[in-house]
Amino acid sequence: MFATVSSISLFGLHGIKVGVEADIQPGLPSFEIVGLPASAIREAKERVRSAILNSGYEWPRSRITINLTPADFKKEGSGLDLPIAISVLVSSEQILPVMSNAILLGELALDGTVRSFHGLYAAISYATELLPPLIITPEFDGLEEFSSSQKMHAIDHLSQAIASLNGKLIQKQRINHPAPNNAILPKNYEEVVGHETVKRVLEIAASGRHHLIMYGTPGAGKTMLAERLTSILPPLNASDLAQVKKIYSVANMPFPQENDRPYRAPHHTISTSGLLGGGTTPHPGEVSLAHCGVLFLDEFPEFSRSAIEGMRQPLSIGEITISRSLYSYTFPSRFQLVAAMNPCPCGYYGSTTHPCTCNPQSIEKYQKKISGPILDRIDLSVWVDSVPLQKMLDTQEFHADSSDTIRKRVIKTITFTSARIAEEKSSPQINSLYQMKMDKNSINMLVKFAESQHLSLRSANSLARVSRTIADMEQSEWIRKEHLLEAVQYRMMHSLHIQ
Repeated sequence: MFATVSSISLFGLHGIKVGVEADIQPGLPSFEIVGLPASAIREAKERVRSAILNSGYEWPRSRITINLTPADFKKEGSGLDLPIAISVLVSSEQILPVMSNAILLGELALDGTVRSFHGLYAAISYATELLPPLIITPEFDGLEEFSSSQKMHAIDHLSQAIASLNGKLIQKQRINHPAPNNAILPKNYEEVVGHETVKRVLEIAASGRHHLIMYGTPGAGKTMLAERLTSILPPLNASDLAQVKKIYSVANMPFPQENDRPYRAPHHTISTSGLLGGGTTPHPGEVSLAHCGVLFLDEFPEFSRSAIEGMRQPLSIGEITISRSLYSYTFPSRFQLVAAMNPCPCGYYGSTTHPCTCNPQSIEKYQKKISGPILDRIDLSVWVDSVPLQKMLDTQEFHADSSDTIRKRVIKTITFTSARIAEEKSSPQINSLYQMKMDKNSINMLVKFAESQHLSLRSANSLARVSRTIADMEQSEWIRKEHLLEAVQYRMMHSLHIQ
């Protein structure tokens, strides 16, 4: 007997509809799975067999062949367990044939329990695009956003999947678990004493989605400032949130809370594949886990050179491609880079309170660990000074804008920028600087500065974009001289301290 059911296999973040064909013929008992199954699918044989027997059905004592179509595409993951089991039961005439184009997803336990698996959210996202008559899936957090627009049954056992296919599933009542009382409060810039210049730079970075590098001595507050950046970024929209959830689903990691933007801070000992993504079956790296959020790299020069240089592609185009002999996987990686580094190996070059013990050669070697092409892609730089202890203790007259206040200004700037860009697209100019509405005097100043500092075209364009962001923050239609001068200051501030 022959039977076919449908499921989804993932290729990176993208889904592929898979046909699961089962054929049972007389002969010596055997169970073969063909169609380029990965190891997790080949191991499904014993899971499927035990799940069927422990659910009260019989295991056919015949020659069983499972074919996964398309046959030339490698199938990954354990989510094909359930459709394999159903196809065996249909082909052995123990249950009725499955309705055409129904999608089945789920990993099986030995007792027949249906479990979630890596990439379930991404698989369901793709399945809903196919508009099947029915999707059968294990229960998981986030299912509610699909169930209102799609006929979907959440089950937790093989027997419930069979009942659902027969139209007999009794819907379970979902329990909304209360939020834990020990939830960590978000970090807020209102708590930060001093660092007014750095907070100004961070607001510019948030308003224009600019990459930033912070220089400073150990303990100056670089990490403390960076980890609050997501608190002033606008919330994720529905499209970006869905994309982030797909990435975290494939990486088998909990989703970010609510609409919070991801914040990733890997240690500098991370491998290149851990940062960029990779593995035998490529998985998302930190640059993808930070998609639509912030990637903070502390001790920037201590990361491996291959890892740092590998970020050129995502920094430029917002995605990263990982190639293997037969396939290429592309993951979205539109993150905002915030890097932090000491000015020298000992960390105190440029400090006014602590002597530096490094010689000039070691300082130069340390700083050159970050190549020119990478620095070219970083729009802003700022020196982080330590706040005197007395100022930290004397907080009676201290007042700082809260993250919520700064976020409102950032959203106002982004709204102004979006309206300006929409207007400019209706009347495009040949020269991009004129399109940014930079007057001739400012353009001449930009050209002279770029020539005197030997800036690349990319760096000069970056300087212009930062100037445009500063102008937008003031709701200014044109880039004025003071906007450009402030952008120049943040472009060159680190050179005043470490060169």
